[in-house]
Amino acid sequence: MKTISVLVTSDVHGYIMPTDFSGELNLPLGLGKLATVIEKERDNNPVLLIENGDFIQGSPLTYYEQTFAKGRENYVIRLANALNYDLAVFGNHDFNFGLPVLRNAVEQSNFPC
Repeated sequence: MKTISVLVTSDVHGYIMPTDFSGELNLPLGLGKLATVIEKERDNNPVLLIENGDFIQGSPLTYYEQTFAKGRENYVIRLANALNYDLAVFGNHDFNFGLPVLRNAVEQSNFPC
């Protein structure tokens, strides 16, 4: 019997670092921490990695990208590509910056949306 692990992220909201403004330092947040979990799981089993929405909006990084660096590389998508996501589903907040921004993110993705 072969095991396939299905890993799903949701409501990442553009956070790469485990950022929380409450002052707590050891939080289970951010793609940076998830990268380690994903890598460890891939060492044990084949992985299907899915993003479940609200991925490209919400953090200071995503605000900066869409306010001051509009149209450039989307760093959250760049990291998702590096993590080898298999597919993504749009969440309601992925539309917050408008369809041109969402289309740009889709075009930069190495996975279907």
